[in-house]
Amino acid sequence: MPSPLRTIDGVVYDRSILETAAELVAGEGDGRISKKDAVELFIKAMDAGRLTKHEENSMAYIKKQFKFTGSGRSMLDFLVNTALERQAIKSDK
Repeated sequence: MPSPLRTIDGVVYDRSILETAAELVAGEGDGRISKKDAVELFIKAMDAGRLTKHEENSMAYIKKQFKFTGSGRSMLDFLVNTALERQAIKSDK
């Protein structure tokens, strides 16, 4: 069984999130991550109720390496930024 993590250029990522992104763009459609796909990726990343550093790295990698629809990129940015802000608020309490 492969490791749940994947290292690319010295940065550690969540393998299952990267694989999900690749599957989403390989299926039917235009090869871009849509708004619906962005929600699916975010739900996968939040499986433990928060974004770990590896999951955060994975989202940044996907945003850099994959093509998005305009609404797909906006949705992923919104979801990730909101989650990170909430985590920061919780950690300050």
